[in-house]
Amino acid sequence: QPLELMRLSWHDAVRLPTLVLIEETGQRITLPDQPVITLGRSREVHGVRVNDIALQLTDPELTQKISRYHLEVRTHPDGLVIRSLSESVTEVDGKQLAKGEESPLRVGSVVRLANVMTLQFSSSLEPSVPH
Repeated sequence: QPLELMRLSWHDAVRLPTLVLIEETGQRITLPDQPVITLGRSREVHGVRVNDIALQLTDPELTQKISRYHLEVRTHPDGLVIRSLSESVTEVDGKQLAKGEESPLRVGSVVRLANVMTLQFSSSLEPSVPH
Protein backbone atom coordinates (compact mmCIF):
# COMPACT_ATOMS: atom_id res chain seq x y z
CA GLN A 1 0.00 0.00 0.00
CA PRO A 2 1.44 3.44 -0.95
CA LEU A 3 2.73 5.58 1.87
CA GLU A 4 2.26 9.34 1.56
CA LEU A 5 5.49 10.92 2.81
CA MET A 6 4.64 14.54 2.26
CA ARG A 7 1.60 16.60 1.43
CA LEU A 8 1.36 20.36 1.27
CA SER A 9 -2.00 22.02 0.95
CA TRP A 10 -2.21 23.88 -2.35
CA HIS A 11 -4.63 26.12 -0.53
CA ASP A 12 -2.12 27.43 2.02
CA ALA A 13 -2.97 30.81 0.54
CA VAL A 14 -0.56 32.75 2.72
CA ARG A 15 2.69 31.29 1.36
CA LEU A 16 1.82 29.15 -1.66
CA PRO A 17 0.46 30.33 -5.01
CA THR A 18 -3.13 29.23 -5.59
CA LEU A 19 -3.88 31.17 -8.79
CA VAL A 20 -2.21 31.75 -12.14
CA LEU A 21 -2.93 34.70 -14.43
CA ILE A 22 -2.14 34.43 -18.14
CA GLU A 23 -1.06 38.02 -18.83
CA GLU A 24 -1.71 37.95 -22.57
CA THR A 25 -5.36 36.76 -22.27
CA GLY A 26 -6.35 37.92 -18.77
CA GLN A 27 -7.45 34.36 -17.93
CA ARG A 28 -7.23 33.50 -14.21
CA ILE A 29 -6.96 29.82 -13.28
CA THR A 30 -7.13 28.26 -9.82
CA LEU A 31 -4.36 25.71 -9.35
CA PRO A 32 -5.79 22.22 -8.74
CA ASP A 33 -5.27 20.71 -5.28
CA GLN A 34 -2.92 17.86 -6.25
CA PRO A 35 0.79 17.02 -5.80
CA VAL A 36 1.73 17.48 -9.49
CA ILE A 37 0.07 19.93 -11.91
CA THR A 38 0.95 19.69 -15.61
CA LEU A 39 0.77 22.69 -17.96
CA GLY A 40 1.15 22.72 -21.73
CA ARG A 41 -0.66 23.59 -24.93
CA SER A 42 -2.30 20.16 -25.34
CA ARG A 43 -5.61 19.60 -23.61
CA GLU A 44 -6.30 16.08 -24.88
CA VAL A 45 -4.60 13.43 -26.99
CA HIS A 46 -6.85 10.70 -28.45
CA GLY A 47 -9.65 11.78 -26.08
CA VAL A 48 -7.48 11.48 -22.96
CA ARG A 49 -6.73 14.58 -20.88
CA VAL A 50 -2.95 15.13 -20.84
CA ASN A 51 -2.48 18.46 -19.02
CA ASP A 52 -4.23 19.75 -15.93
CA ILE A 53 -4.02 23.28 -17.36
CA ALA A 54 -4.11 23.75 -21.13
CA LEU A 55 -2.32 26.94 -22.19
CA GLN A 56 -3.81 28.80 -25.17
CA LEU A 57 -3.30 32.23 -26.70
CA THR A 58 -5.69 34.01 -29.07
CA ASP A 59 -3.13 33.59 -31.89
CA PRO A 60 -2.87 29.87 -32.81
CA GLU A 61 0.56 30.42 -34.39
CA LEU A 62 1.95 31.77 -31.10
CA THR A 63 0.22 28.98 -29.13
CA GLN A 64 2.18 26.44 -31.23
CA LYS A 65 5.43 27.80 -29.75
CA ILE A 66 4.36 26.51 -26.31
CA SER A 67 5.25 22.84 -25.88
CA ARG A 68 2.49 20.26 -25.67
CA TYR A 69 3.92 19.27 -22.27
CA HIS A 70 5.75 22.43 -21.15
CA LEU A 71 6.11 22.28 -17.37
CA GLU A 72 5.02 20.81 -14.06
CA VAL A 73 4.31 22.45 -10.72
CA ARG A 74 5.25 20.02 -7.94
CA THR A 75 5.09 19.92 -4.17
CA HIS A 76 8.49 20.04 -2.51
CA PRO A 77 9.53 20.06 1.17
CA ASP A 78 10.13 23.84 0.95
CA GLY A 79 6.92 24.67 -0.94
CA LEU A 80 6.36 24.45 -4.68
CA VAL A 81 8.76 24.05 -7.60
CA ILE A 82 8.43 24.42 -11.35
CA ARG A 83 10.07 21.71 -13.46
CA SER A 84 10.66 22.40 -17.14
CA LEU A 85 9.62 19.52 -19.44
CA SER A 86 10.44 21.37 -22.65
CA GLU A 87 13.34 22.27 -24.90
CA SER A 88 11.49 25.56 -25.51
CA VAL A 89 12.27 28.53 -23.30
CA THR A 90 10.97 28.33 -19.72
CA GLU A 91 12.00 31.30 -17.59
CA VAL A 92 11.14 31.65 -13.88
CA ASP A 93 11.67 35.06 -12.28
CA GLY A 94 14.21 35.97 -14.96
CA LYS A 95 16.17 32.68 -14.77
CA GLN A 96 16.05 30.37 -17.78
CA LEU A 97 15.53 26.68 -16.98
CA ALA A 98 16.93 23.83 -19.04
CA LYS A 99 14.72 20.81 -19.70
CA GLY A 100 14.48 18.83 -16.43
CA GLU A 101 15.68 21.74 -14.28
CA GLU A 102 13.62 23.00 -11.31
CA SER A 103 13.10 26.39 -9.69
CA PRO A 104 11.17 27.49 -6.59
CA LEU A 105 7.67 28.87 -7.24
CA ARG A 106 6.42 31.58 -4.91
CA VAL A 107 3.56 34.04 -4.66
CA GLY A 108 4.59 36.75 -7.12
CA SER A 109 6.66 34.47 -9.39
CA VAL A 110 6.55 35.33 -13.10
CA VAL A 111 7.07 32.53 -15.62
CA ARG A 112 7.70 33.12 -19.36
CA LEU A 113 7.02 30.31 -21.81
CA ALA A 114 8.56 30.17 -25.29
CA ASN A 115 8.86 33.99 -25.25
CA VAL A 116 5.12 34.21 -26.06
CA MET A 117 3.25 33.67 -22.76
CA THR A 118 3.63 35.16 -19.28
CA LEU A 119 2.19 33.44 -16.21
CA GLN A 120 1.85 35.36 -12.94
CA PHE A 121 1.39 33.23 -9.82
CA SER A 122 -0.54 34.73 -6.93
CA SER A 123 -2.45 33.89 -3.76
CA SER A 124 -6.20 33.86 -3.44
CA LEU A 125 -5.69 36.26 -0.49
CA GLU A 126 -3.81 38.80 -2.65
CA PRO A 127 -5.71 39.64 -5.85
CA SER A 128 -2.73 41.49 -7.34
CA VAL A 129 0.96 41.07 -6.70
CA PRO A 130 3.28 44.02 -7.30
CA HIS A 131 6.26 43.43 -9.61
